[in-house]
Amino acid sequence: MESTCPYSAKRIYLDCLGDADKEFWPLSAVTADHTKEGVLAALREGPYGRCAYTCDNDVVDTQVVTMEFADGTSATCTVTAFAALEHRKTRIFGTRGSIDGDGVVLRVHDFVTDEVTVIDTGANGDPTAATGHGGGDAALFDAFVDAIGKNDPSLVLTDGAESLATHRVVWAAEQARRTGTVVSLLPH
Repeated sequence: MESTCPYSAKRIYLDCLGDADKEFWPLSAVTADHTKEGVLAALREGPYGRCAYTCDNDVVDTQVVTMEFADGTSATCTVTAFAALEHRKTRIFGTRGSIDGDGVVLRVHDFVTDEVTVIDTGANGDPTAATGHGGGDAALFDAFVDAIGKNDPSLVLTDGAESLATHRVVWAAEQARRTGTVVSLLPH
């Protein structure tokens, strides 16, 4: 089955050889030996060569999280491994308009005027970790270093409390998935 499997570790990781970006990520997570022999040895001896269907790996491949906020607003987040490698998609619907984003461009649709405004976000590079997720990783790091260097916390758009709040949502989603229950988050 391996030769026709869309998740063939041999195909995925051997195809990284000769591509500097793919050798950096994802191949560097598998082995530092970027030769055919090195990759095959790493797949034989390490966890990355195991069949996704017959191993103990319980990583979620698809998850839909539905959230309801105190004011009645609702949101859903879908994460899936079964998609082409591309930027994240974001769709926000409100009573007066919507925002549709593809990681590079935002389209803002005003329902009252029926006007659509297109905003280029300035994202550069592809969405992979190898290129810093479209430039987002570097921008976060630069803002952090700049804030420290200038002793100006306002240069970082979120603080520790906000970061903790977002993590609490993710942890609650995982708890709900594992227990098959609805998890309520009280203000912290």
